[in-house]
Amino acid sequence: MQRHIFDKNQPQGSMSLMNVRNTLRGLFQGDLMPLRPRASLVLDDMEYPSDAGAAAEWSGTGITVTFSTTKQEGNYSVQAVTDATPDRILANNQALDIGAFGSLTLWTRCASISSAIKFYVKDITSGNISYWDITTHGTADTWKQDTIDLTTPDSNNGSDADLADIGEYGYSALDASETYLFDTIKAIVGLCVAVDASNVGSFYKQVYLGNQPLEIGAKASPAITPPSANSRIDILAIDSTGALAWVAGDEAATPVAKWASLTAGTMPICLVYCKTTMVKVVDYEDAAANPNEAYIYADLRPMYGIGASPVDETDTDAAKDKLVSNNLAKGWEAKAEASHTHIESEITDLDHDAVAIQGVDVDAPVAGDDGKFLRYNHSGPGFSLETTGSKREVFISSGTFTVPAGRTKVYISGAGSGAGGGGGGTGAGAGGGSSGAMMNRKAHTVTPLAELTVAINAAGAGGAINTDGADGGTTVFDTLVLAGGNKGIRPDGGATGGVAAGSGLDAAGTTIKGGAGADGVTTTGGAGGSTYFGVGGASAAAVAGNVGTYGGGGSGGGFSGSGEVGGAGGDGIIIVEW
Repeated sequence: MQRHIFDKNQPQGSMSLMNVRNTLRGLFQGDLMPLRPRASLVLDDMEYPSDAGAAAEWSGTGITVTFSTTKQEGNYSVQAVTDATPDRILANNQALDIGAFGSLTLWTRCASISSAIKFYVKDITSGNISYWDITTHGTADTWKQDTIDLTTPDSNNGSDADLADIGEYGYSALDASETYLFDTIKAIVGLCVAVDASNVGSFYKQVYLGNQPLEIGAKASPAITPPSANSRIDILAIDSTGALAWVAGDEAATPVAKWASLTAGTMPICLVYCKTTMVKVVDYEDAAANPNEAYIYADLRPMYGIGASPVDETDTDAAKDKLVSNNLAKGWEAKAEASHTHIESEITDLDHDAVAIQGVDVDAPVAGDDGKFLRYNHSGPGFSLETTGSKREVFISSGTFTVPAGRTKVYISGAGSGAGGGGGGTGAGAGGGSSGAMMNRKAHTVTPLAELTVAINAAGAGGAINTDGADGGTTVFDTLVLAGGNKGIRPDGGATGGVAAGSGLDAAGTTIKGGAGADGVTTTGGAGGSTYFGVGGASAAAVAGNVGTYGGGGSGGGFSGSGEVGGAGGDGIIIVEW
């Protein structure tokens, strides 16, 4: 399964192309977190852009596996060419819990007409295999989608597979000397909600519940019991063992979620609006097209990470801010701790009776709390009620943000554009550019339906040989301004790395200095500075400087005869939550 997620803890030094591709694709898709709640679960989207990538996931004796640009969905599909022996098997080894799913859809295509094959799943504990019969399209080289009932296989190897304990799935009974194409395999939820894995694609652990990392594979929630008389809003929550459970609300003409019934030590994932006529749960964007069905009403996942801070709680705020510059893997947590008082002061303004949830006094949802969400705080651990968490919009280029109706406050995160690294000279590397200034979820007052300007000004270009790089441009949201990074310096100017970017014009807010670029040395240009959102260009030796990603600075060019040019900085970014 190809899971694309933006990980703020991505390694800060050397990175593979797969690391970079995974991070940027997750950011482009606008999904910045694990544990995503959905009305279906993609077991494999077949998005492998190379033969090696496809063959690493799918294999079989007597089968040549490659990627293909002939696809039904997305950009790619998986191609399987069989040898002269019949009944070949194409397999994918992956641990899955699909016990709560009702059906599965898949796409197949064959160079011949009406090839009779089978889809199968095999459990881990007993080795039992379930089979479903599939016939490809009656027209050669034509895609066909099949829907199979997971509860009623067509055959087995003696006993049906345990769907909650799957370790392998794929296609069997493939014809000899044939060419097949396979595309997206998706499990359909029914009366459940699918939850993506907690750590897929992550270098560091991403989600903590209390002081322990939460590790779960993709799975479905327990089934929801439809309401009998009126609508109901249920909370899907997860505990430290990875178990999913429902907190059912009361049935009412205007239902509300029962926050006070949320068990201590659990974390909310989403709200589901249940109806008496429901036979399945759909995604929020499909609710209008399915007026009789339940739908995912609000996404409640905390952003970036939760749980205990890795820094010493006795540290001063200044010491914590220093960690932001020197250790970005811990910097986000450190700064979140320093700004936690600001978050708590906001929720105490709500005029409702207080209840204690996991040791933190927060306001209980009552009439008028529509649109407010329970957020897991870093330093509690505990929850707070906030008017954010439902939706977000990510800007990686200039544009306009339209304030939703009824909203008077949004929360802004982002970074200025990174600076370019200096160009190397003969026998000397230049300094790397610094990253742009960063903002950590600052509350910003807005007017409903206002059109607000978002400006992502250009990143700094890398310097020519033995020339300074260029400063990074500012990133602007309405009146909030985040400074760009400072340029890397050429060798005869001292090969000094870019100084960390300033705090921008909003110095009194939650703005944080960007990461500094590193100094160049005799034969190597210094690395660029990093932000929460992207890394600086890696140090360059005897090659042109490396380009930074979102807000990160470029590296300085290394020595190569008469030197090398510096790398450009990464463009800025703005994330709006409401």
